[in-house]
Amino acid sequence: MSTIVHHENDDPENSGLNFYAAIGRVVTSYQLIEDHLNETFSAALAIPDSKGEAIFGLARGLDFKLDAISAVLADEDANLKTQWESFRIKIRNAAAARNQIAHATPRERGKTVIVRSVDPDVPHQIFRGVKRELRKSLPKKEVIWDETLMRAECKRSSHLLRELVDFSKALRER
Repeated sequence: MSTIVHHENDDPENSGLNFYAAIGRVVTSYQLIEDHLNETFSAALAIPDSKGEAIFGLARGLDFKLDAISAVLADEDANLKTQWESFRIKIRNAAAARNQIAHATPRERGKTVIVRSVDPDVPHQIFRGVKRELRKSLPKKEVIWDETLMRAECKRSSHLLRELVDFSKALRER
């Protein structure tokens, strides 16, 4: 009886390409959010983006940037402040996810599945694959990210960016 071996990817140069691309997409999609905070700051102050960038560019660290926007919106109506506070939470969550992914250790584990046929004329099928994940140790737990979770995080970040852009437009129009 013969055996047929199937590999996850017969091209070793492309093995894991989607996994590592997912890491890059999450990091990039979060960075677009952080980059847009300058425009939100400028819109909150009702000043040109170039002037806002000159001021906001002095801010170091995400917390300071979020606090600066909160300070500008302190005297705004309750609805705008509530929306902004919701954004703050979402942005901090996206930043935490990005940091976990960017600073995690990639792990690969082999996986082999053997399918045996009862018919002696049908060859055994062996499927070999690799499970890839990122692992990040935190003080009280270990966080594990796989490709599916990273894709979901990328979608959340992209959606958050669209909402933040709309919020900035609404600030400009008030």
